[in-house]
Amino acid sequence: MPLTPEVQLPAPPFVVAIWLILVLGMLGVVLLWQQLVRVFADWGAARRRVSKRLAALPAAGLDVWPLLLVFGWGLALTALQMLQPESAAAALPPSLFSLLSGSLLQTLLMVLAIAVCMRHAEHGWRLLLGAAGSDRRESVRAAVGAGLRGGIMLLMPVWLLALCGALVLQRIAWPLEQQQAMQWLAGGQLGWAWVVVVIFTALVVAPVVEEVAFRGILLPVLARHGMRPWRALLLSSLLFAALHMHAGSLLPLVGVGLGCGLGYIATGHLLTPIVMHALFNASSLLSLFAMPG
Repeated sequence: MPLTPEVQLPAPPFVVAIWLILVLGMLGVVLLWQQLVRVFADWGAARRRVSKRLAALPAAGLDVWPLLLVFGWGLALTALQMLQPESAAAALPPSLFSLLSGSLLQTLLMVLAIAVCMRHAEHGWRLLLGAAGSDRRESVRAAVGAGLRGGIMLLMPVWLLALCGALVLQRIAWPLEQQQAMQWLAGGQLGWAWVVVVIFTALVVAPVVEEVAFRGILLPVLARHGMRPWRALLLSSLLFAALHMHAGSLLPLVGVGLGCGLGYIATGHLLTPIVMHALFNASSLLSLFAMPG
């Protein structure tokens, strides 16, 4: 009886996604361990570097009242959403009105507030990004590389924080639900045009706008007003997490905020936290493919 060669079937997408997530997570653990060893080898010097670099960030002198108005509006929406009873309509695909009145409107208002802050202080966008210098191409390359390394290092701690947050919510009998956009993507309820909009927003729009607002402007301004570096990092991260209006994401997003803040302080270039933020969002989208059915 002749032997036929074994045919290797391609792995299902969710298997590839699981392996990719595992590889990124383990690589992140190795990189994070190496970084922590370097930091704790001279903890005092590391703290002094953080304080010095935070004080030197370009947006430290900005007037941030427009951003504070947007943050206050977002926190009020968060409180209202938490008090509102869950309805069956929440699982339905979004209408144009619901998107315009929700996260998209918040993003547009944040962009407007950032523009007003910059205009008021006559700061250039290039200066805020940290790209003003003689060798801009090299600084961009270094910032993106640091963002990729930092984003990978961020994954495992954030996953652990997400697990802790889920356990706490279970303990207090809080319903565990994905963010609405993730529910729509996972359930296949969106048309391809909306899928493109959601993915583009998650990978490009949100990282750019939120990092400019929270790390580029709010973090150095908080430090300027006498707040110690770790307190400024923590408060800006708490605001960042709260404005996402999702209880299950609170702890992991605080971790993302802290990591992105440290990444920005380390390089002085906003591309670093932008890349870290985008990589985290990409891993969240990838996790959808790791859950078949």
